[in-house]
Amino acid sequence: MTTEAITFELESPESWKRLAHVQVDPSHMERMRTNVAAKLAKSASLPGFRKGKVPVSLILSSYAGQVEQNAIEELIPDAYRAVLDANEDIRPIAEPRVENFKMDDGEPIQFDLIIEVRPEVDLTFEGLAVEKISLIITDERVEQGLTELAERAARWVPVEGRGAKDGDAMRISYVPLNEDGEPETDKAEESYSLELGGEGVLPEFNAALGGLQVGDDTVVEVTYPSDYPNEDLANQVRRIEVKVDDIREKQIPAIDDDLAQSISEYQTLDELRSRVKEDLEQTSKDEATKALNDALVGKMIELNDIPAPPSLGARYLQAMLKDYEAMTRQEMSDDDRRTLAERLQPAAHRAAQRAVLLDTLRRNENIEVADEDVDARIAEMAESRDGSAEELRRQIEASQNMERLRHDIEEEKTLALLESRAEITVVEKNSGESDDDADETKSKE
Repeated sequence: MTTEAITFELESPESWKRLAHVQVDPSHMERMRTNVAAKLAKSASLPGFRKGKVPVSLILSSYAGQVEQNAIEELIPDAYRAVLDANEDIRPIAEPRVENFKMDDGEPIQFDLIIEVRPEVDLTFEGLAVEKISLIITDERVEQGLTELAERAARWVPVEGRGAKDGDAMRISYVPLNEDGEPETDKAEESYSLELGGEGVLPEFNAALGGLQVGDDTVVEVTYPSDYPNEDLANQVRRIEVKVDDIREKQIPAIDDDLAQSISEYQTLDELRSRVKEDLEQTSKDEATKALNDALVGKMIELNDIPAPPSLGARYLQAMLKDYEAMTRQEMSDDDRRTLAERLQPAAHRAAQRAVLLDTLRRNENIEVADEDVDARIAEMAESRDGSAEELRRQIEASQNMERLRHDIEEEKTLALLESRAEITVVEKNSGESDDDADETKSKE
């Protein structure tokens, strides 16, 4: 392509990549320098001149470095616009990158623009066959669910008539002793909580505290392991004076009508049992759908050459790192962040491939989300919450999540289309069974 001042040749080395080899006429660059200098002259101050009255020629000589930098910063967007204006089919997904920049006096300026675009992929569905797990919720799993509810409703009651044993919740006060056996009071701790025998409790504590009762005291000799989180104590042998302040045991309620009434709106255990089974079946259905969608996407990536534009993968990687920091509520060091980024890189690459695949399907099949789809989804969500659809809509709009809701519906439609193109074998499996133990009960969908 050729214009009066900017010329370029365009290549497509990858489906996601356009490479523009740009040349800029030296006279065009001179005009840009003059324009930049004129802008700087409006605010520049030099001895002997009032602000805004400095001649452009002096700006060009006195601020040569800044003029050159500003001119280049304006030149690159100009070249980018020229490429896009001449190629309306280019749909960028990120800002362009500049490589191989070369500028010699009197010679055309040369550089490459790397433009990432939405890839065009020719999809095939041939060989798209996956399995879908149909989990049968057994009576044993339902009873396990009731047991879990009873566990969550447990009370911690004071221990009477016995010493501490594994599983008890204890509160202790302790103080480390120095080499002379004197207490280091500045390091004392009161009302420290632990679960006897629990994960993270040093074995010397478990051994020393077992059998003690409230009010008892003892001295524990502890050898801290080499990987102990507190580096000052790692590999150290310390003696610690301990007093037992409180011991409590878990009291799990009986699984009966009283439990149903205390933790739910139901009056009988049978009603609660039915609800537990419904919840387990819904959870199983949701998990099976997610697993099926993951399998379908994975198979399509296997069957097709799905590209992953680097900028898209980078955005997913940054989102994953941000989510990890939010979840752990800790700020990582640069080294830890690099290590985690390396570990997450394959997942980010896969997420980018997934996005390209679903976007291609959506465009190829003209999948759209109508207002009626959104209305129906909001009504469905409101009904499940026993609320008003109008109020829920106001909440979604106020939290600026309407676009997210549309995106979710669009993705569900796209995945449903993908499922309709696949050969799906349903495998029935009882809850609690491993894949190896599952019955080979299969049917085609």
